[in-house]
Amino acid sequence: YSLPTPRPQGLDQLAIGKTVDLASTSLPPDLSRPISLHFFNPGCPCSRFNIDHIRSLIQSHKSKVRFIAILQGEEPHLSEAFNKLGLNIESVIDSDGSIAKATGVYATPQAVLIDREGRLYYRGNYNNSRYCTTKETEYARIALESLLSGRPPQTFSPQATIAFGCPIPKKIQPRLAPTS
Repeated sequence: YSLPTPRPQGLDQLAIGKTVDLASTSLPPDLSRPISLHFFNPGCPCSRFNIDHIRSLIQSHKSKVRFIAILQGEEPHLSEAFNKLGLNIESVIDSDGSIAKATGVYATPQAVLIDREGRLYYRGNYNNSRYCTTKETEYARIALESLLSGRPPQTFSPQATIAFGCPIPKKIQPRLAPTS
């Protein structure tokens, strides 16, 4: 898991600042607060490594941010596996991949931040460190606090935005650009 997750050929990722098409997803379109999507697969070791970090983000910001776990994977009891973690946030099984497609996520774990206008603010890794213990590279936290402070989206190093972890199941991979 120290190498990047292979990027699907022809991946068409939504650019930062562009509107996320929430209507094409199974997410309730409540934008009363910014949204933090946590793409999680209980079968992915990388998804399990950063649970304590995500728990601290939720505890620090749950009054200002709507946290939603986007469950991925083949496991028949995704919700049960996630609920055992005790994060106490909404969860949605992305069985058709509409949320991964709308946000351009192709691996777990990944963080996606959507501002109150429905625009993509951040998509990327939680941290450089597997267990999210390196304060200087807590990308998702830095982006979340920047969003809550009203600052424009930051440009992060490729370490923040190139996925490391487990690929989204093939049947629900993000939209691909049309081939000519």
